[in-house]
Amino acid sequence: MANNLIVGIDIDDTLAVSAPMVIAHSNSTWHTSLSVDDYHEDWAKMWGVDYAEVTRRADEYFNSGVVREYNPMPSAEKVLRTLKNQYTLISVTARNDTTKDDTYSWIKSHFNDVFSKEDIYFTGAWNKIDEHSVHHTKGQICKELGVDILIDDQLKHCLSASELGITSLLFGEYNWNKADVLPSNVIRVRNWTEVLKYFNEHL
Repeated sequence: MANNLIVGIDIDDTLAVSAPMVIAHSNSTWHTSLSVDDYHEDWAKMWGVDYAEVTRRADEYFNSGVVREYNPMPSAEKVLRTLKNQYTLISVTARNDTTKDDTYSWIKSHFNDVFSKEDIYFTGAWNKIDEHSVHHTKGQICKELGVDILIDDQLKHCLSASELGITSLLFGEYNWNKADVLPSNVIRVRNWTEVLKYFNEHL
């Protein structure tokens, strides 16, 4: 039994349906005309504004409480409750520190049987929003946490983990994580059913 393995799991667009909420809020609040296919984690690029404006909008967005209203990904809780019987599960998120309370509350509401508050690690990548935030990756942090497998929707995080010998499951088929070729230790999974299938067949 591989119960010594540590699995690191992203939150936004992996555990939580996030991008559609960001887009909907943007369109209604700032009168943009974006679709989910336009979503990009670099909000300056997505909106075509400078980072000072991104910071202003991000503060407004996160203070609105909308983060607490995100829906969980279909089957995520069921699959993770199954995996928790064999593996150590932690969450590794690039969310900024201002979302901590809302994140803890959301996890408690939807994944209380899976994660405790102590299982959630914030990388701090977006605490100061600028061009450096965009290039920050989770690979080294996952290495320091002893993560064996990372599940994340962002290609850059999976690739950075891959380079350090960490197997990554690239979650979802999103416009922002398309790739024609992936390293052998980066495996695309379209949904949580495929995550479970991977663990059942390979571990």
